[in-house]
Amino acid sequence: MRILFWTGSFWPHIGGADVMATRLVVALRERGHQVLVVTGRSDPELPAEEGYHGIPVRRFDFWETLHSGSLEGFVAMRSAVGALKREFRSDIIHLAFLGPDVIFHLETARAYAAPTLVTVQQAGIHAWGNQPDTVLGRALRAADWAVYCSQAMRREMEGVIPELASRSSVIPNALDPPSEQPTPLPEETRVLCMGRMVRGWTARPE
Repeated sequence: MRILFWTGSFWPHIGGADVMATRLVVALRERGHQVLVVTGRSDPELPAEEGYHGIPVRRFDFWETLHSGSLEGFVAMRSAVGALKREFRSDIIHLAFLGPDVIFHLETARAYAAPTLVTVQQAGIHAWGNQPDTVLGRALRAADWAVYCSQAMRREMEGVIPELASRSSVIPNALDPPSEQPTPLPEETRVLCMGRMVRGWTARPE
């Protein structure tokens, strides 16, 4: 099977969704599937074309194109994505993360038609999905199948988009068990919590 794996962020970025994406595409390739990763290029120093464990990765300047407000740039990006879809000829398109860049998937849906799977893991996404004219609302309603990471999220989304009930399922996020059992911490323990700050998107429906 030829799978076009669409995700807003991918290796070398390291985060929960990024790590899950890398593990999933490698597992799919090991099962004999042909995978192509389409992702954004948040860092201009990252190459437009690269490989990850033998899996081709194509990066597009989605963010820069959307932020520029250039109609010419938008049309050029749409043409590039459409050409890639026609070249790869996927059997299925997996939208692994729903962000503004998905508009280029929607705008090229006729370039090469393929069933679409959407993975829903973002908390609060129902606020955007509730509006049919938003990018996320359109993507959810156009999906052939939706996968949720929890029953609670499934109930939340189906309360907003009832038509998804007949074409959705739940697959909890899984992690490899630790090789060693952790030892209990002392009662007086100081915990340092380290995170990261990355460029992202914030939007709120009016």
